[in-house]
Amino acid sequence: MRRLLLLSAGLTSLGVALGFAFPAAAQVEVGTELTDPIDTQTIDDGNPADIVILSAGSVLIGAGQTAITLNSDNTVTNQGIISSTDADNSIGILVSGMVTGDVINSGTINLQEDITGADDDNDGDNDAYVSKAEVSLSMKRMSEQFEVGVLEVVERLDGSVSGMKNMISDLKEQAADSYMMCDAVALAADQSSSNIESSAVAITEMGQSIQDVASQVAMAEQITSDAVIRVDQANATINELDESAKEINSVVQLINDIAKQTNLLALNAMIEATRAGDSGKGFIVVANEVKALPMQTAEATNKIASQ
Repeated sequence: MRRLLLLSAGLTSLGVALGFAFPAAAQVEVGTELTDPIDTQTIDDGNPADIVILSAGSVLIGAGQTAITLNSDNTVTNQGIISSTDADNSIGILVSGMVTGDVINSGTINLQEDITGADDDNDGDNDAYVSKAEVSLSMKRMSEQFEVGVLEVVERLDGSVSGMKNMISDLKEQAADSYMMCDAVALAADQSSSNIESSAVAITEMGQSIQDVASQVAMAEQITSDAVIRVDQANATINELDESAKEINSVVQLINDIAKQTNLLALNAMIEATRAGDSGKGFIVVANEVKALPMQTAEATNKIASQ
């Protein structure tokens, strides 16, 4: 097969258009001529990296080779020259598989076509229609491969978008629940604040009441202490009065005894005066007066005893 085959795809551009961001990758620059094919998967000492063909760089390949293969999620930038000494089955830049890389070409891709074809009719000319059929077949294969790759990428992106939509829906629900919870917490906080203020007022009033009660208790203790002192004083006075009463009773008893003796002596005096006759009449008057004294004394002592 002798034709120019150039395959490039902007899969990364599709990803960028859909809003996907890719992490920065390593970069390998080519500033000289390379004669071997290269690929993004192993260009950086076996590691993936972006490939940049500088304006002074070039890649020269032979028949059946691919100059650059984009087989990782990286970027191929051509600012120089990609060429082939024989375009049979040669490819300048090939995007392979389900990569999400990108191809940027501002340089030259020049694969010289090998025109040494078959001369089936022996007329001395190459049969061009064979070349056209081969080109059509190659382009069809490339188109089918590209279509399959794009469909797979679209399916993957569709699944990712659906998942993101579900995640966004869940986040919205969670945000709504969080908002409601915040409102509930704020309301509870307001109620708690009101309750705390009411409790603070009640505690203040209770404290004042406790202080008043404490003052009244202190006053009652003072009064009780004074009362105890007065009771003790009263008990002492009562004891003293009791002793005095006992002494008075003794005196009254003594006076009663003296009055009885005086009354007895007056009675004896009256008897003796009666015996004396007329000479004793004066003495009888004195005896009656003396007899009246014990009676008055007994009456006085009875009053004292009753008090």
